[in-house]
Amino acid sequence: MKKKIQLFVYGTLRKGYANHSFFLKNAKFMGHYKTKDKFLMSCNGVPYINKNIPKSNIIGEVYQISYPTLYYVDVLEGHPRWYYREIIKCINIKDNTKTNAYIYFNNAIGSVIIDTGDFNKK
Repeated sequence: MKKKIQLFVYGTLRKGYANHSFFLKNAKFMGHYKTKDKFLMSCNGVPYINKNIPKSNIIGEVYQISYPTLYYVDVLEGHPRWYYREIIKCINIKDNTKTNAYIYFNNAIGSVIIDTGDFNKK
């Protein structure tokens, strides 16, 4: 049995953004989630999540992906030199179920702070 990889996405990998159709179009959508913990979201065109500054629950989507997809997303995100990947706890917005998923952090602070934690509402 193949291990299931879950990925929490909050920016340009979400539905409606260009990177989604290229990287996640064949991934299984698991639902709309928020992070259990609070982080700072900021952006300079693309969003950054700073792990070290608690601000907001981050809003995003969780996808079940394959190892090859994870590899290609790692390349896109510049893991581990630009963004770095860690496992976090997240909560389904609809039914409050909890799951673990990878997320990409980047501790840069962009010029725009997104107080809502939702890149769609920047």
